[in-house]
Amino acid sequence: SVVLLCHWIACFWFYLGEQLLDETGCSVELRETGRFARLSDTRLTMSSCSWLVLHHLDSDSVPVKSLYLKALYWSVTTIMTVGYGDFHPVHTVEHYFYVLVILVGAVVYANFFSIIVSVIESANSNSNAYAVWMEDIREQMHYLRFPQALRSKILN
Repeated sequence: SVVLLCHWIACFWFYLGEQLLDETGCSVELRETGRFARLSDTRLTMSSCSWLVLHHLDSDSVPVKSLYLKALYWSVTTIMTVGYGDFHPVHTVEHYFYVLVILVGAVVYANFFSIIVSVIESANSNSNAYAVWMEDIREQMHYLRFPQALRSKILN
């Protein structure tokens, strides 16, 4: 279920980047310098673009598999940790989504650890129930004055 969640978040992260790329017209980014060109009628800044432009993934020559892999990598590192920072949000909308994904990651962690604690607790309660059951048997054999040899055979 966590893998499916990472997949859906990766798909939406890529979709969000593509939508912001189309809406803001960030394709005027200058690849040689890594800076954005200032048009006479529009001023583009990093905050008006997408993570795809920042990492030079906005061209048609980049394979879709590569884009999906990068988005999945971002999704997994953000949900399982707090992200490594190599792929990060640029646009304000991406920042909102990033915060939402971090909160989802916190819920995933809480769920994971609660499952582990319940498994350990269940194992511990089974062990305790067995110990109580064996103690009851010992007391019953003592009360009924079983011979020591028979007690050893029953308990072993």
